[in-house]
Amino acid sequence: MQCSKCAEFLPPGFVTEVEGTKDSLCIFCRRDVTTLSHKGIDVTKSQIVEEYKVAMKMIREKNEIIKKAARGIEPTELPSSVL
Repeated sequence: MQCSKCAEFLPPGFVTEVEGTKDSLCIFCRRDVTTLSHKGIDVTKSQIVEEYKVAMKMIREKNEIIKKAARGIEPTELPSSVL
């Protein structure tokens, strides 16, 4: 989801809807902090944003490989990492 205040895309659980509005705020903007302890590690908003971008890119690439294989477009065999 995208934070209405900072306009960054963050994973589910880091962004919540603001009651009575259509806006959403990330946990960083809601608490007005730059770092959080997540799973016992201090992380910054930029670290979370970058990791989420990488994860979303991997998902898009896997989907593209699967779509091409279904249409008979190379690769003819799906990599085991996609299955």
